[in-house]
Amino acid sequence: MRAAGNFPDVLDGCFVFLPNVIILDLDSQELGADHLIGILRKLCPASLILCYSGAVSPKYKANHALDGPWASIDKSELETLLPQQVRKAEEFLRGHSHSRALEYQQEENILLEYEWLLKKESHRKADQSVLGRNILDKLTSSMFQGLGIGSLITRLELAEIFMEKQGENYRVSHALIDGILKNKNILRERLERLDTFKSLFNWKISLEKVESERFEATLMDCIRHSEEVAKIKNQTIVQKVKLPALCISSNIDFLRFAVNELMVNAVKFSPNYSRIQIDAFRSKRSLCVQVTNEILFIEGGISGIPEEYIFKVFEPFIMLNSIFDERFLGIEFGLGIGLNLIQNLAKQIDCKVSIGEILDWVDSVPRRKVSAELKFPLIEKNSTGGR
Repeated sequence: MRAAGNFPDVLDGCFVFLPNVIILDLDSQELGADHLIGILRKLCPASLILCYSGAVSPKYKANHALDGPWASIDKSELETLLPQQVRKAEEFLRGHSHSRALEYQQEENILLEYEWLLKKESHRKADQSVLGRNILDKLTSSMFQGLGIGSLITRLELAEIFMEKQGENYRVSHALIDGILKNKNILRERLERLDTFKSLFNWKISLEKVESERFEATLMDCIRHSEEVAKIKNQTIVQKVKLPALCISSNIDFLRFAVNELMVNAVKFSPNYSRIQIDAFRSKRSLCVQVTNEILFIEGGISGIPEEYIFKVFEPFIMLNSIFDERFLGIEFGLGIGLNLIQNLAKQIDCKVSIGEILDWVDSVPRRKVSAELKFPLIEKNSTGGR
């Protein structure tokens, strides 16, 4: 129990303790009874308010009769009537509290629905612009990392500073000229890659009925290509690709492009001497191609993100990652661009694309890994392919 000498102290106690019962001496307060109890009811709607006073006006009783249980008890009848009135007030408060809880729940559900609809609408409108924005970010990042525009500009500035004029000619060190020419050749390769990349925006993928034998052969070609790439980091490709007789709704060119891109990025974003797993298996009415690799951890982790929240932010983080590695120059678009491109092209043939972090329980201690998955619809034997 907490005593309060004046009404401001009562309000302070209501904010801090949320009391079940408030006992108020109306005669000791300067404010009118109507005003005092009106404030307390708004502040503590679930509290039972007991007031004692030398006199209560009939007008006050009438004004509060419709707001809830109200009783004026003479001192002579206090022991008899007070318990009855308290029980009556408690029943009212319980019912009132339940009704309010339902109202709050309904309001909360409506707000959640609104938030979901707004989020969905926002994503729908941003869907086309996000791809373009991510591509520009990735191109800018990669162009100015390692060998590229950033390095070329630096070398040109050095040449401008150190070149010596000799008549109508300028004298520049062989090392600077060699660096400029090397960067020029790199930029030419990137321009050619950009031309290829731009053409992919206009790539109209036709839906094909692909037999599992041809599908499997294409996967094995991609694996052989990836094994050469994996030698860069002394990695091992482990495959489990043995398909039963199936008809798959797919496109061989898209399959080759998507698997090669995912495999190269698995090599790039996993540690040296690690294993990269590629599996193909049936899952209900789909054929899944799954590429799994260990995580290349940055020393110190992702700054500012607690361990328990890493899983929730993994996908946004990996989508924004722009790690540059000259060893993979010319053989991949980069995860941010490549994954976006795969996802957008996959929509044309109803292929589902996902990437996320998983726990691998093969060893005695579970290990966190990255899993990228392509899910192709299966075709019933009596249906026809094509679109």
